[in-house]
Amino acid sequence: MTLAVRTPTLEIACETYGDPRGFPIILLHGFPDDARAWGEVAPTLVAAGHRVIAPYLRGYGATRFLDAVTPRMAQQAAIGQDLLDLIDALALPRVALAGYDWGGRAACIAAIVAPARVRALVTMGGYNVQNTVAPPGPGPAALAGYDWGGRAACIAAILAPARVCALVTIGGYNVQNTETPAPPDSAVAERS
Repeated sequence: MTLAVRTPTLEIACETYGDPRGFPIILLHGFPDDARAWGEVAPTLVAAGHRVIAPYLRGYGATRFLDAVTPRMAQQAAIGQDLLDLIDALALPRVALAGYDWGGRAACIAAIVAPARVRALVTMGGYNVQNTVAPPGPGPAALAGYDWGGRAACIAAILAPARVCALVTIGGYNVQNTETPAPPDSAVAERS
């Protein structure tokens, strides 16, 4: 079923599946896909008793800005706030998030800004969080093979382990269960 959810900035179109009383899992698409990218995943989650919400990110599907003068951008702060606004508008106290590309970035930002609202986080791909203010780091040769996005997510989970029940990043070779946090050195060690 398609649902339209009004937030302070957007009217967000969402594909929804399952019992509204089930634990909510929000699935976030990346570029250039849309919410229907999760169509084959949702039935498995619904069969397990979950409520699945797959929003169309800003600029996709029927999601629309409420005000014609609102700047159109997809900065990490903006898409993370869109997700938090959606969670608020749906009155969801706690959610699980999964996303890739832009959706993974939105999920990571939301988890960092409001960690008590996120029970679990799954991201696919890397570079989910970037410091766009600090000067650039080492050159490409020094960064070869290093997954900064996955590492940042793992470090965030290590710093606040009581707030996240599970963290999985796919593509960065990082899997961290924060129920029993590992020491920081082993959590961020390269895995081959």
